[in-house]
Amino acid sequence: MPSCRHAVADNAGVRFLELCHTVPTTASADHYTRVVVEHSYRRGIQTAALRLLRAAEHAPLDAPSPSRSRPSGQAPSDTATEGGMISR
Repeated sequence: MPSCRHAVADNAGVRFLELCHTVPTTASADHYTRVVVEHSYRRGIQTAALRLLRAAEHAPLDAPSPSRSRPSGQAPSDTATEGGMISR
């Protein structure tokens, strides 16, 4: 029958192996690089969205809308694409 000391040592060994398998290594560098880049991209989008929201909240109420400021029949300079991105 194993003693409590052996059980603790066995459990510590299992935990150590689990830890070794979860620690990032240089073999995973490409994966973690993609994760960092994706999060950076999302933060950039969030920052742009917040700027737009703040601009919309603080715009004067008597400001002309973009559709009214162009002569009729003239297309806007920015058009939406299929991907939802704005192109010029």
